Amino acid sequence: MWGRSAINSDATMNTYEQSLPDKEVRNLKDVLSAYKYHMIPAVSQILLNQRNRVGSMFAQVEQTMQGLTYQRGGRSPVTIAPYQSVGLQQAWNAWSSARLNIARNKAVTYMQQYLQGLENGYATQGLRNAAQTAAASGDNGPQTLINKIDALSNAVANRPAWNAPF
Repeated sequence: MWGRSAINSDATMNTYEQSLPDKEVRNLKDVLSAYKYHMIPAVSQILLNQRNRVGSMFAQVEQTMQGLTYQRGGRSPVTIAPYQSVGLQQAWNAWSSARLNIARNKAVTYMQQYLQGLENGYATQGLRNAAQTAAASGDNGPQTLINKIDALSNAVANRPAWNAPF
């Protein structure tokens, strides 16, 4: 969600969708797990603490620098105007909130997009009928995949609401 570790590229997911649907299911479960992980109160508190710690450091740096001047060396030194606060803490808070929302939206969009592809590619009514016929002949593979897709679809649909820690 935050980087490339759980969210695969479109090319990778298209390969999974075309020929490795079990890997696609597994990857979507991983993304759902990462999403749910962010809802654990202790994890939310860690994220909030980290955000506040960095924001406080930005505020402390600006407070320390407030009004400081310095000279740039060389043959003709130039005195630079006193430092004026630019609101680094507020900028950090806005940026980190935006990144959290991007991570959430990225995960939700990803799960919905690729789950839809799995359902369209492997769990249509015609394929469900064929899987039942195959299961009656002893081939449970298609039905097992459909069951995994259905379980994943249910888990995604019933995922917890996103409660951003900040």
